Order: sequence, then structure tokens, then C-alpha cells
Amino acid sequence: MLIQIRDSSQSAIHKGPRKLGDIGFTLVHPFYNEKTRFDKHYEYWINWSSKLKEKIKIVLVDDGSPEPVHTWITPSKNKRLKYFNFTIYRILEDLKWNTPGALNLGFVTAPTEFVLCMDSDCAFSPEQLEKFLEISPREDFVYKFPRKRIGNENENLKNDRYLPCTMLLHKNIFFAVNGFDEDFTGANSGGWAFFDNDFDYKIMQIEYNWGIWHDVIATEWMPSTCGPRLNRTRTEEIINKKLMYQKWNKEIPINKKILNFPWERVYHNVL
Repeated sequence: MLIQIRDSSQSAIHKGPRKLGDIGFTLVHPFYNEKTRFDKHYEYWINWSSKLKEKIKIVLVDDGSPEPVHTWITPSKNKRLKYFNFTIYRILEDLKWNTPGALNLGFVTAPTEFVLCMDSDCAFSPEQLEKFLEISPREDFVYKFPRKRIGNENENLKNDRYLPCTMLLHKNIFFAVNGFDEDFTGANSGGWAFFDNDFDYKIMQIEYNWGIWHDVIATEWMPSTCGPRLNRTRTEEIINKKLMYQKWNKEIPINKKILNFPWERVYHNVL
């Protein structure tokens, strides 16, 4: 049964056997046609400490962008990225709203046990990431995070308003629920794709816990990732919501097959 622990001061959520500062973790970002956001991430990366560069592997997944993500790496950027564990995988089909597949590819290829995944419009500052190295995460726990929106002055920070696709978890949990269901790919063109809700629901069906770690805050750049992609329609939103409930009611089976598309590694640097 899922137990939601909201109070991050409860030391139980950090009672794992090993510190992330010792074993490291992988940061997974899916990208689609968002060079401006890539540049924002780059400005964060180049301000990482030597410890962050050593312990964090960066995996970007190009979700079939018409302008390939790896072409955004200029010679000057390439010189600085050589000091990172940095890999880009490219999905070779431009599938409509394939975020579930892109995240699955990131998890499958991640070289570490723990993975921190997030949308391309979200990031942790170098100062926030340093806090990750100090914790000993549990292998049976999914960590969620509050957000601070940049570019939307009317949105106040709400600590229990977590980002659905921004989470830290052990890969065993990912494989236990068969990853993100790729049946949600293509049925929705933005916003409420519901694949993240479905992922949380599958975690609820097995004995894993989740909670919001309030000590770190994710930055979310506005507008969200929905804008650069395709315009959302109410009809497509209804399709995915119906699909989600059909799966939850076992009217439609869970799609356990992942990576239903061709892909390749297009950039790779290892320290």
C-alpha cells in the first residue's frame, strides 16, 4: 500500500544504506525542439562543482526533434562538456508527444541505480543538487519535489504542489511497474497526457512509498513544455483520461513493452 509522507523532516525517508555522494546518480531530461531551455540547462551545468561533475551522469533524450539536440552543442560548448559524464540518445521517429517513451529510454540507458528524471522545462540549481549528494535514499521510495515557477509572477510556491514527472527513484521501482506506459504516446498533444498519473498509480499497487522532499526546490521555467510542441485539444485530453481509467479498471491491459521505436546514441562523453 502506498504511504504518502509529506514531512521531509522525517528521517525515515533518508534511511538508505548508501549516500548518493558515494554512488552517484543519473539526471535524465527528455528534449523536443527546446534549444532555449537547453541553453538554460547548460548555464546551470557549467556552474557545477567538481563533485557534481564526478557523481552525476547526464542523459538527454532527443524525442525525435526536427532539429537534433546534439547539433546545439557548439564547439565552445563541446570543450566544456568534456568535463562531464554526458550522453545524448536520439529517438529516430518524430512520434507525437512521446514523453513516456523518451523517459523510458532515459531510465533503461541510465548507468546508475538511482535516476532523477524531469521535464526539459525543469531544473535544479547547482546549490540544490549539492543537497542530493548528502542524502542516503531508500531503494523503496519515490522522492517528489516542490517547484518554483520562473516567468509566471502570479504563481505562488506551494510546497505540496509537486511536479509529477520530476522524481528521484531506484531503477528497480521503474522496472517493477514496467516503466511509463507507451500507450499514452500520441493520444494527447500536450499538458494532461496522464502517463505520469498512470505511473504513480502503478506504484500505488505495489509496496513502495513516496513523499515530497521539501528541502530541495525545482525551478520550472514558464511557459511549460506544452507550448513548444503542439497545441492541446480538449478531445485529445479526454481520450487519454479515458484510456487511463480503462487501464486502472483493467478494461485494457497495461502495455509492458517499452522502447517501441528505433533510437541511437549520438553523443557520448565519459570522465
